Amino acid sequence: MALPKLEAVRYTTELPITKKKVNYRPFLVKEQKVLLQALEGEESTTIQNSMFDLIKSCVFDEETLKLEHLPMTDVEWLFLQIRIKSAGETADLLLGCDCHEEARTPVTVDL
Repeated sequence: MALPKLEAVRYTTELPITKKKVNYRPFLVKEQKVLLQALEGEESTTIQNSMFDLIKSCVFDEETLKLEHLPMTDVEWLFLQIRIKSAGETADLLLGCDCHEEARTPVTVDL
């Protein structure tokens, strides 16, 4: 007897530059964990590769999309749409001040 296959909710977005329609799903907790581990490493190539891997795993029509050939604006848009459906439409940030290194202001950004 085979294990049941879970289907994720499919969302569609249109990329702003190339105008391609892309079907995607929210990322899973294990995929988010990989991204967080890459952020802790603080190497830009590791973070970029992890972000590309996350997008490739969440996009359904990856073969036709050719993520490496998309403009960076489209890649960022797609990542942001996946993040919105996965973790919510707002992001809580701490903005620093130039006058004091320790002074930080909490800000909620509507994505």
